[in-house]
Amino acid sequence: MNREYERRHQVRRDQIRGKTDFDIHSHDVAETVRANDRHVIEAGTPIQFEEAVPMAEGERQYVVVKFLLRDRTTKPYAICGIATDITKLKRAEELQARRARQAALRADIHAAFCVGTETALQTMLQRGAEAIVRHLDAAFARIWTLNDRQKLLELQASAGLYTRLDGEHARVPVWGAQNRPHRRRAQAPPDERRAERHSHKSSRLGETRANGILCRLSSTG
Repeated sequence: MNREYERRHQVRRDQIRGKTDFDIHSHDVAETVRANDRHVIEAGTPIQFEEAVPMAEGERQYVVVKFLLRDRTTKPYAICGIATDITKLKRAEELQARRARQAALRADIHAAFCVGTETALQTMLQRGAEAIVRHLDAAFARIWTLNDRQKLLELQASAGLYTRLDGEHARVPVWGAQNRPHRRRAQAPPDERRAERHSHKSSRLGETRANGILCRLSSTG
Protein backbone atom coordinates (compact mmCIF):
# COMPACT_ATOMS: atom_id res chain seq x y z
CA MET A 1 0.00 0.00 0.00
CA ASN A 2 1.47 3.36 -1.01
CA ARG A 3 0.81 6.92 0.12
CA GLU A 4 -1.72 7.58 -2.64
CA TYR A 5 -3.85 4.70 -1.34
CA GLU A 6 -3.61 6.14 2.18
CA ARG A 7 -4.63 9.58 0.93
CA ARG A 8 -7.58 8.40 -1.16
CA HIS A 9 -8.97 6.01 1.43
CA GLN A 10 -8.00 8.17 4.42
CA VAL A 11 -6.30 5.30 6.25
CA ARG A 12 -2.80 4.48 7.46
CA ARG A 13 -0.90 1.30 6.74
CA ASP A 14 -0.90 0.19 10.32
CA GLN A 15 -4.70 0.53 10.43
CA ILE A 16 -5.36 -2.08 7.74
CA ARG A 17 -2.29 -4.31 8.00
CA GLY A 18 -3.44 -7.91 8.46
CA LYS A 19 -7.07 -7.18 7.52
CA THR A 20 -9.03 -8.82 4.69
CA ASP A 21 -10.99 -7.22 1.87
CA PHE A 22 -14.17 -7.80 3.88
CA ASP A 23 -12.74 -5.75 6.75
CA ILE A 24 -12.03 -2.81 4.43
CA HIS A 25 -14.79 -2.79 1.83
CA SER A 26 -18.51 -3.46 1.71
CA HIS A 27 -19.50 -7.10 1.19
CA ASP A 28 -20.32 -6.67 -2.52
CA VAL A 29 -17.09 -4.84 -3.31
CA ALA A 30 -15.04 -7.32 -1.29
CA GLU A 31 -16.65 -10.24 -3.15
CA THR A 32 -15.72 -8.68 -6.50
CA VAL A 33 -12.15 -7.95 -5.43
CA ARG A 34 -11.73 -11.45 -4.01
CA ALA A 35 -13.12 -13.04 -7.19
CA ASN A 36 -10.65 -11.07 -9.30
CA ASP A 37 -7.81 -12.22 -7.05
CA ARG A 38 -8.87 -15.85 -7.53
CA HIS A 39 -8.80 -15.41 -11.32
CA VAL A 40 -5.21 -14.16 -11.11
CA ILE A 41 -4.17 -17.05 -8.86
CA GLU A 42 -5.79 -19.64 -11.14
CA ALA A 43 -4.38 -18.11 -14.34
CA GLY A 44 -0.90 -17.47 -12.94
CA THR A 45 -0.54 -14.47 -15.25
CA PRO A 46 -1.29 -10.72 -14.99
CA ILE A 47 -4.94 -9.79 -15.63
CA GLN A 48 -6.59 -6.41 -16.05
CA PHE A 49 -9.94 -5.64 -14.41
CA GLU A 50 -12.30 -2.71 -13.95
CA GLU A 51 -13.34 -2.24 -10.33
CA ALA A 52 -15.75 0.25 -8.75
CA VAL A 53 -14.88 1.31 -5.21
CA PRO A 54 -17.13 3.50 -2.99
CA MET A 55 -15.23 6.37 -1.37
CA ALA A 56 -16.02 9.38 0.79
CA GLU A 57 -16.53 11.65 -2.26
CA GLY A 58 -18.48 9.02 -4.20
CA GLU A 59 -17.86 5.89 -6.23
CA ARG A 60 -14.60 5.78 -8.19
CA GLN A 61 -13.82 3.62 -11.22
CA TYR A 62 -10.43 1.97 -11.56
CA VAL A 63 -8.53 -0.08 -14.11
CA VAL A 64 -6.53 -2.54 -12.02
CA VAL A 65 -3.72 -4.77 -13.20
CA LYS A 66 -3.16 -7.66 -10.79
CA PHE A 67 -0.31 -10.14 -10.84
CA LEU A 68 1.37 -12.67 -8.57
CA LEU A 69 4.47 -11.86 -6.52
CA ARG A 70 6.84 -14.84 -6.43
CA ASP A 71 9.80 -15.77 -4.27
CA ARG A 72 13.17 -17.04 -5.50
CA THR A 73 11.71 -20.48 -6.09
CA THR A 74 8.90 -18.91 -8.23
CA LYS A 75 6.37 -19.85 -5.59
CA PRO A 76 3.62 -17.16 -5.35
CA TYR A 77 3.29 -15.54 -1.94
CA ALA A 78 1.11 -12.48 -2.61
CA ILE A 79 -0.95 -10.59 -5.19
CA CYS A 80 0.02 -7.09 -6.25
CA GLY A 81 -2.43 -4.68 -7.82
CA ILE A 82 -1.72 -1.41 -9.63
CA ALA A 83 -4.83 0.77 -10.01
CA THR A 84 -5.43 3.73 -12.33
CA ASP A 85 -8.36 6.03 -11.62
CA ILE A 86 -10.52 6.28 -14.78
CA THR A 87 -13.58 7.89 -13.18
CA LYS A 88 -13.43 11.05 -15.32
CA LEU A 89 -12.96 8.98 -18.49
CA LYS A 90 -15.93 6.74 -17.63
CA ARG A 91 -18.13 9.75 -16.93
CA ALA A 92 -17.12 11.33 -20.23
CA GLU A 93 -17.91 8.08 -22.05
CA GLU A 94 -21.31 7.85 -20.35
CA LEU A 95 -22.07 11.47 -21.25
CA GLN A 96 -21.08 10.86 -24.86
CA ALA A 97 -23.23 7.72 -25.04
CA ARG A 98 -26.19 9.58 -23.49
CA ARG A 99 -25.84 12.40 -26.01
CA ALA A 100 -25.66 9.85 -28.85
CA ARG A 101 -28.88 8.20 -27.64
CA GLN A 102 -30.61 11.57 -27.40
CA ALA A 103 -29.45 12.52 -30.90
CA ALA A 104 -30.73 9.21 -32.29
CA LEU A 105 -34.06 9.73 -30.49
CA ARG A 106 -34.43 13.24 -31.92
CA ALA A 107 -33.67 11.94 -35.41
CA ASP A 108 -36.28 9.16 -35.14
CA ILE A 109 -38.90 11.52 -33.70
CA HIS A 110 -38.21 14.01 -36.48
CA ALA A 111 -38.51 11.24 -39.08
CA ALA A 112 -41.76 10.01 -37.53
CA PHE A 113 -43.36 13.44 -37.89
CA CYS A 114 -41.92 14.24 -41.32
CA VAL A 115 -43.22 11.32 -43.36
CA GLY A 116 -45.88 13.39 -45.10
CA THR A 117 -49.34 14.72 -44.50
CA GLU A 118 -50.97 11.52 -45.69
CA THR A 119 -49.79 9.62 -42.61
CA ALA A 120 -52.30 9.59 -39.75
CA LEU A 121 -51.33 11.35 -36.51
CA GLN A 122 -51.80 8.11 -34.57
CA THR A 123 -49.21 6.37 -36.76
CA MET A 124 -46.71 9.17 -36.21
CA LEU A 125 -47.27 9.11 -32.44
CA GLN A 126 -46.85 5.32 -32.38
CA ARG A 127 -43.51 5.62 -34.14
CA GLY A 128 -42.53 8.26 -31.61
CA ALA A 129 -43.46 6.02 -28.67
CA GLU A 130 -41.47 3.14 -30.17
CA ALA A 131 -38.46 5.44 -30.59
CA ILE A 132 -38.65 6.44 -26.92
CA VAL A 133 -38.64 2.80 -25.80
CA ARG A 134 -35.82 1.93 -28.19
CA HIS A 135 -33.43 4.76 -27.39
CA LEU A 136 -34.19 5.50 -23.71
CA ASP A 137 -34.40 1.86 -22.61
CA ALA A 138 -37.88 2.55 -21.25
CA ALA A 139 -40.14 -0.28 -20.10
CA PHE A 140 -43.02 1.36 -21.93
CA ALA A 141 -44.11 4.70 -23.39
CA ARG A 142 -47.62 6.06 -23.90
CA ILE A 143 -48.82 9.16 -25.72
CA TRP A 144 -52.24 10.77 -25.23
CA THR A 145 -53.89 13.65 -27.06
CA LEU A 146 -56.21 16.09 -25.31
CA ASN A 147 -59.90 16.08 -26.25
CA ASP A 148 -60.65 19.59 -25.02
CA ARG A 149 -64.41 19.38 -25.58
CA GLN A 150 -64.87 16.22 -23.49
CA LYS A 151 -62.00 17.07 -21.10
CA LEU A 152 -60.34 13.70 -21.72
CA LEU A 153 -56.90 12.40 -22.54
CA GLU A 154 -57.27 9.88 -25.35
CA LEU A 155 -54.56 7.22 -25.71
CA GLN A 156 -53.12 7.31 -29.22
CA ALA A 157 -49.90 5.30 -28.94
CA SER A 158 -48.40 2.68 -26.64
CA ALA A 159 -45.10 0.85 -27.08
CA GLY A 160 -42.88 -1.49 -25.11
CA LEU A 161 -44.31 -3.60 -22.30
CA TYR A 162 -47.88 -2.48 -22.98
CA THR A 163 -49.23 -2.02 -26.50
CA ARG A 164 -52.99 -2.04 -25.94
CA LEU A 165 -54.96 1.10 -26.68
CA ASP A 166 -58.33 -0.09 -25.33
CA GLY A 167 -57.69 -0.52 -21.59
CA GLU A 168 -58.60 1.72 -18.67
CA HIS A 169 -55.95 4.20 -19.76
CA ALA A 170 -57.60 4.69 -23.17
CA ARG A 171 -59.68 7.67 -21.95
CA VAL A 172 -58.53 9.52 -18.83
CA PRO A 173 -60.56 12.44 -17.34
CA VAL A 174 -58.55 15.60 -16.73
CA TRP A 175 -61.26 17.84 -15.16
CA GLY A 176 -62.81 17.50 -11.70
CA ALA A 177 -66.28 18.17 -10.42
CA GLN A 178 -65.43 21.86 -9.82
CA ASN A 179 -64.25 22.21 -13.42
CA ARG A 180 -60.65 22.51 -12.28
CA PRO A 181 -57.80 20.58 -13.85
CA HIS A 182 -56.48 17.65 -11.84
CA ARG A 183 -54.50 14.45 -12.25
CA ARG A 184 -55.99 11.03 -11.72
CA ARG A 185 -53.93 7.93 -11.06
CA ALA A 186 -55.76 5.29 -13.07
CA GLN A 187 -55.50 1.62 -12.16
CA ALA A 188 -54.00 -0.62 -14.82
CA PRO A 189 -56.06 -3.54 -16.18
CA PRO A 190 -55.48 -6.89 -14.39
CA ASP A 191 -53.09 -8.18 -17.04
CA GLU A 192 -51.01 -5.01 -16.81
CA ARG A 193 -50.95 -5.12 -12.99
CA ARG A 194 -49.64 -8.69 -13.12
CA ALA A 195 -46.93 -7.66 -15.58
CA GLU A 196 -45.94 -4.73 -13.36
CA ARG A 197 -45.55 -7.04 -10.35
CA HIS A 198 -43.14 -9.19 -12.36
CA SER A 199 -41.19 -6.19 -13.62
CA HIS A 200 -39.53 -4.95 -10.43
CA LYS A 201 -37.17 -2.71 -12.34
CA SER A 202 -39.95 -0.76 -13.98
CA SER A 203 -40.50 2.67 -12.46
CA ARG A 204 -42.19 5.87 -13.57
CA LEU A 205 -39.69 8.15 -15.23
CA GLY A 206 -41.76 11.19 -16.13
CA GLU A 207 -44.34 12.94 -18.25
CA THR A 208 -44.06 15.65 -20.88
CA ARG A 209 -46.76 17.85 -22.40
CA ALA A 210 -46.74 19.87 -25.62
CA ASN A 211 -49.52 21.16 -27.88
CA GLY A 212 -52.24 19.02 -26.33
CA ILE A 213 -50.10 15.83 -26.41
CA LEU A 214 -49.06 14.09 -23.21
CA CYS A 215 -46.33 11.44 -23.15
CA ARG A 216 -45.54 9.11 -20.25
CA LEU A 217 -42.58 6.75 -20.10
CA SER A 218 -41.23 4.33 -17.52
CA SER A 219 -37.66 3.14 -17.21
CA THR A 220 -36.33 -0.38 -16.68
CA GLY A 221 -33.50 0.57 -14.35
